[in-house]
Amino acid sequence: MTHIRPIVLSIMCLIVVASATAAKPTSRPKAKPRKCPADKVVIGGYDIADILKMLGAKRQAGASDDQLRAYVNHFNRSDPNHDGKQTRDEYVNKGKYMNPRARAGIFGATDNNADDVATQTEYVLNRIITDEAKSIVQKTDTDKNGKVTRTEFIKGSPIKDKALAGKVYDALDTNSDKIITIPEYLRVWGSWARPNYKAQEATLAKRLAKLDKKPAKPKPGGKPAGKPAGNGPPSVDRVFKIMDSNKDGKLTKTEFRGPKFVFTGADTNKDGVVTRKEMETFHAKSVKKTKTKPGKTPR
Repeated sequence: MTHIRPIVLSIMCLIVVASATAAKPTSRPKAKPRKCPADKVVIGGYDIADILKMLGAKRQAGASDDQLRAYVNHFNRSDPNHDGKQTRDEYVNKGKYMNPRARAGIFGATDNNADDVATQTEYVLNRIITDEAKSIVQKTDTDKNGKVTRTEFIKGSPIKDKALAGKVYDALDTNSDKIITIPEYLRVWGSWARPNYKAQEATLAKRLAKLDKKPAKPKPGGKPAGKPAGNGPPSVDRVFKIMDSNKDGKLTKTEFRGPKFVFTGADTNKDGVVTRKEMETFHAKSVKKTKTKPGKTPR
């Protein structure tokens, strides 16, 4: 019996240790900052910068002042304490757009240096890259089902060399299932479009600082460019100009970036797509509701 006791005690100790280990909460793996400059990427003998040019990407050079102002305004609306930063808790846990999983994905793509804080510049840079990527790739989605097949991409791609277009698609198709979805190809494109994110952020920060001091040019009618009149809803033209990435005159749930109730209210036939006519009808009703007294313009 005496030689059994040490064995029993040893087993009990192991059980206690195992229980303590199991009870210890697992922490979220520490994210790693992007490599800067990024690893050189070559596809079919072409540097990735040349591939992006073939696809029609212009990155920061292609972003208008109005677009940048819209991105900044969106960032500011989701920055509750207006300190020019968004913590993971603010954006992911307390955010109101989309769902937590989607917000976590966006935050991870935005936070270049992996410090769990997204600055205004990081946010705007990510929006420039992702919106352009979606605009280019989704144009090849001929059946508009939100998924791009290999055949669709090769046929609709601006790259004239079809063999090269196929290699580009294969690089975007990370799971090799011959279908690419928006989250899938954005992860790859996001690394392609950031060959040196620190230099890109520095250039963009200077441009944003100049825009902050430079008032938007007034449009016909005296309304400031890039801003809605008063506190009323933005014009339908502005909504489609900013959000209709593939310029087909329709907004899908993926493209629409405003409050959810607006999309739901405008989508009268509940087909998951908002046409310009549907948005115009919804907009007219919204403007009408903002009028509090006869003769006054909408606030």
